[in-house]
Amino acid sequence: MAALQKNIWTIFYILLASALLFLGIVSYIQLNSIHQKYEIDQINLVKLVSNATDSLFLTQEMMLNLLGNQIVKEKDPSILDDLRALNPSVVSFGFTDSEGTYLYASSNFDKSKRPNLRAEAVTRDSFDYTLTQKKMVLGRTYFIAGRGRWGIPIRKTAFDSSGQAIGVMTAGIGIEGAFKIYTENLSLGDYNTVTLIRDRDHFVQFQSSNHEIAKNLYEAPLPNSFLQTMFNDISHKYTISLEEMKQKGEIYAVETSSIDGKRIQIALKYDPRYELWILS
Repeated sequence: MAALQKNIWTIFYILLASALLFLGIVSYIQLNSIHQKYEIDQINLVKLVSNATDSLFLTQEMMLNLLGNQIVKEKDPSILDDLRALNPSVVSFGFTDSEGTYLYASSNFDKSKRPNLRAEAVTRDSFDYTLTQKKMVLGRTYFIAGRGRWGIPIRKTAFDSSGQAIGVMTAGIGIEGAFKIYTENLSLGDYNTVTLIRDRDHFVQFQSSNHEIAKNLYEAPLPNSFLQTMFNDISHKYTISLEEMKQKGEIYAVETSSIDGKRIQIALKYDPRYELWILS
């Protein structure tokens, strides 16, 4: 009888161990499947956001180019109000000389509050950088107190017939208007955010949110430790350097440490034209 009971308990423990092992394997496969699905969703989201961002900024760049040429040619600022009325996502337009002083502006813009872009620390760097480029340059995202909106400055140098820079066409894009599609249509839910990060100085250009935007989000660059960890994790997983990531323009997905030290799954891609990291 004792031997029989011992055999029964042995069989029981074997069955229990087998069941737990089977449950563990099934759970692992299920968890891995969920992880892979989320990674694929993130990669697809980055792809959509990348295309949407490029289309948005390319459209705005073409507009600045046409406006700058028109202002230089006719020196008539009325076109700025006309175009602003047709484009509600634009907060205001302005045209400065190569020293940063406003020559023309849309009627809703008070030049006395920001008379010179080179004189202010928050705008000096991106303004000077704009003068070295033939493409549109993004300035630091700022809060428009009078309108209660967040805006992204966009700037493009205007050149004369000899190729000399003679001024900068500038505008402010309201985030709540131009980027509304990011939070309403291109989102994986409250647990996921889309972030555009400037490669030049690591300031956040835009972050999708269904909640109130924290003011300090745009006031300081992201911690270098967070970015370095993220790039190192991608470099290790894909055996690729940071410069190769930029050149290839592919989407990379990896598990890395967040700013607060938690492990998170991210996907990202580099946009060389506007020098942005697109992160989900």
